[in-house]
Amino acid sequence: MEKITYRTLILIIIVVALGCLGIWSQAGAAENATIKWTAPTENTDGSQLTDLSHYIVSYGLDPVNYTDTSTTVNDTTLIRGLINGETYYFSVQAVDTSGNISDYATPISTTIPDIDIISPGVPAELSIIINIDIRNN
Repeated sequence: MEKITYRTLILIIIVVALGCLGIWSQAGAAENATIKWTAPTENTDGSQLTDLSHYIVSYGLDPVNYTDTSTTVNDTTLIRGLINGETYYFSVQAVDTSGNISDYATPISTTIPDIDIISPGVPAELSIIINIDIRNN
């Protein structure tokens, strides 16, 4: 497996699931993932959604049984503490002020990159060589 250094890693994965859910990982955040989605505008009966309270972000290593959750009032959240080299599955549910919870959004997944963040040693014993042309013109 080829190592990717943090200086050259530019990894942006954007997956849109049913037009409402995205994920990306960025250089320097190998153990974090930012999840982003588009807020629903309608209830399941087609009426306008006016009482959205918050979201539940569910995630884990199993695409069926999520082991962790996070709540947020925003349409984006940062998930920390992910393990390099593991594939994580994410989904989001909307919750209204009455406590009604939507179905899960179509799950998305990403593998957290195993990146090399150890810099090489510092160059030492620098020297300058000066060349002087002493020929007569």
